[in-house]
Amino acid sequence: MFSVGDAINSRLELAHEEKEQLRNQLKTIDSQFKVAIGAISKIKRPNMSEKEVYEAIKRKEHIHSTTSQSNADERNFMHGMDKLNQQRKDAGEYSRLQGELDIIKAQRQSLTLALREKESLLDDLHAGSRKVKAANQLQCHPTDIKQFKCNVPAESMQRIYIKAGYNMKKIEDTHNVLIEADRGGGIRICGLQTNIDTAHEMIIKYATTITEECKLQTELMSCLKVPMILEMQERHGVRIECTRPTGMCRITGSREAIDEVKEELRKLPVMKIEISVAR
Repeated sequence: MFSVGDAINSRLELAHEEKEQLRNQLKTIDSQFKVAIGAISKIKRPNMSEKEVYEAIKRKEHIHSTTSQSNADERNFMHGMDKLNQQRKDAGEYSRLQGELDIIKAQRQSLTLALREKESLLDDLHAGSRKVKAANQLQCHPTDIKQFKCNVPAESMQRIYIKAGYNMKKIEDTHNVLIEADRGGGIRICGLQTNIDTAHEMIIKYATTITEECKLQTELMSCLKVPMILEMQERHGVRIECTRPTGMCRITGSREAIDEVKEELRKLPVMKIEISVAR
């Protein structure tokens, strides 16, 4: 049986093909545009239009035919006519090239607009596909499904997709939502509104999580027992990993929580932080 999802996917496939055709046409037009610009830039822009030059020629011919001319006047007339005819020729060529350029510009603008409209259509179709997919997974009607775009900085995206998408899968399974990287950047969450809200909170948590390392003195490292570390982790909402042979302490959490842990460590006896590196 041909479902709504199948219909959307079929339309998506067709829309992608049409978009690719438009992109190829636009690429061809862009090449033609560059050639046209190069051709017209080689010709000096005329001071007069072709029509204005034609009228100047007619006036000069009228004066020549209605007044007596000396030999010098005849030479000046012929020289002036040669100059005007060349101007008329240049103006005609410039007008022709400008006309071709205007046609290419119009085609380019039309194709660019069509490509934007096709991309907008694809966005709508993808949104519909996500809704149907989420509705099937959550066993509800597509109209119950909401979508939310979460703007996540590019440098934070790897924390969401770390370990082959482990964090993203964890969020999807925990909050019963679908998560996709948005074409325009960021992350798009699809599901029931209440689930989206809680999933968004977890995404922000992952996105703002960083890791810092600090080197502790040997005396303090030996004092940091497991119960103390566990208590600090729970109280500050961080993860603390100590490597005793090297004296390195890795703290993972929000910027604020890490600073609180480091401040608490500084107040402990014989504590000294030698290195602090953000990752």
